[in-house]
Parts: sequence; structure tokens; C-alpha cells
Amino acid sequence: LAAWGVFNSIYLIPINVYGCRSAEDECTSLSDGVNRASLGNISARNPSLLATTLAAYILFGKAMWYIFREFRWFTKYRHKFLTRPRPDNYTVYVAHIPKLYR
Repeated sequence: LAAWGVFNSIYLIPINVYGCRSAEDECTSLSDGVNRASLGNISARNPSLLATTLAAYILFGKAMWYIFREFRWFTKYRHKFLTRPRPDNYTVYVAHIPKLYR
């Protein structure tokens, strides 16, 4: 997932740096290099916003896929563990039984 984030930054940073369309947009007043490489440098209704949106959806989808895969693995091994014939799977421990009922 981290490698995918690095891949996204390789193509998103140049898109963000050159995303300001015209001189009268607010994004031309950004002087800091970090701000110029961020999403704030893209002017409104610029098609470059689609690249950021697509990257976010792909990253989110990849994270959900990893979580789903991890849940499948966990469910498989949890089921395997709980179906083993062990005495503690079938017993109940009750503490503090009065001497009268023992």
C-alpha cells in the first residue's frame, strides 16, 4: 500500500505543480514549493482533478481489498482453531461456588 502511495506521488506531483490554468486564478499566489505541489495548486474545473480522484479511489479500493483478504485469512484460521477438539472448548469455569453446593 505504501508503494502504491509512492507511485501515486510520482505522477500526481507534476500534475499538481502545473495544474494552475491562468494567471487570474487563486493558485498563482502560492509561493511555497510544498503548496505548489499540493492539490491546492489546481484551479477549479480543471481536468487534472480527475487524476487525484482516480488515485484516491484506487488507493481506497486497494486498502479495502487488503482488509478483505486479511479477514478471510483470519476467519479461516479462527475456524480451524475453534473446531479442534480441546477440553476448554467444551467446559465452563465457575468460580466462587458456595461450600454447600460443592
